[in-house]
Amino acid sequence: MKNIPIEMKNGYIIIQDIKNEYINDTGIYVPDEKVNRFAKVLKVYEGSVLKEGDVIVKPIGRTTPIKINGEIYDCLREGFVFAKIITDNENGED
Repeated sequence: MKNIPIEMKNGYIIIQDIKNEYINDTGIYVPDEKVNRFAKVLKVYEGSVLKEGDVIVKPIGRTTPIKINGEIYDCLREGFVFAKIITDNENGED
């Protein structure tokens, strides 16, 4: 995980888009490649229900770009997140 030198506040998280090809065993599918709704959580605020490394389904047009150390990320209010992708490890399966 990247060490981003920023402390998030007021319910905001930092995310970075991941390829739209993310499909898990439950068959989650987003049909249009140009409308990427999957992102990885890189930084959260204290008390967040999400954690760094989570994969989320995000809304289109609700993020704010932010440039830190020359790299561009997106900020998003946690309340706008549609869903968190559940992995097999979180289901208690090995």
